[in-house]
Amino acid sequence: MCILETTKGVLPDMKQCRQTLTQEVPEVTSFYSALNTGQTDVVRYEKTFHIAGKSFIEEKLGPFTFRIHPQSFFQPNTKAAEKLYEKIPDLIALDTNQTMLGLYCGAGAIEIFLSPYVREVIGIDSLPQNITNAIENCRINAVTNCSFHTMAVESLLKNTSTQKPDILLIDPPRGGITNEALAVILELSPAKIVYISCNPSTLARDLKLFREKQYTIEKIAPFDFFPHASHLETVVSLHRH
Repeated sequence: MCILETTKGVLPDMKQCRQTLTQEVPEVTSFYSALNTGQTDVVRYEKTFHIAGKSFIEEKLGPFTFRIHPQSFFQPNTKAAEKLYEKIPDLIALDTNQTMLGLYCGAGAIEIFLSPYVREVIGIDSLPQNITNAIENCRINAVTNCSFHTMAVESLLKNTSTQKPDILLIDPPRGGITNEALAVILELSPAKIVYISCNPSTLARDLKLFREKQYTIEKIAPFDFFPHASHLETVVSLHRH
């Protein structure tokens, strides 16, 4: 999938652009343009326009197939992501009597991948597009013990149906967990936490706070998704005293 992201203005000849692109990179099967008027290093589409090809692409992680749309949150290095997801059951004990709550679930990849190991998985994300995508991925994989809901972590406790999970799975954006979200997590007080981070500095900041609140760091496993960059994915298992 290729997405040409621009600010406002006159776009080039998109038909010619597509022809040149597919000649040079024949692997491209889906082509979009996207509008982003903000000055930021974060990909945030205000509008997307399907130019040509398929409306989605598919990736496989283990036995599961995932559909990816332009606004889906999905790891681009799928082979490394699969290694990380496979490592989670080694880092923290999972069994089919447990419930798992996934925060910042994106397109539901981790939740669906871990669904065979637990009784029930609930995923929440603040972007409706991610939740629609996660529900779609459940359907195409015939996964029946996952549910996904559009909700900000900060407002989780306002939902009267929220129950304390056995395991909390956290995969926040680069900025880490907000103070409001951290207060919600501590109120839930799960016995076990799996924290996946793409930013070592915010991970260190948040782990310090968890340690102050009686959580013990049990295991840490780093994964170098992008060897050409300074970013590092890390998965940490924590247990409450």
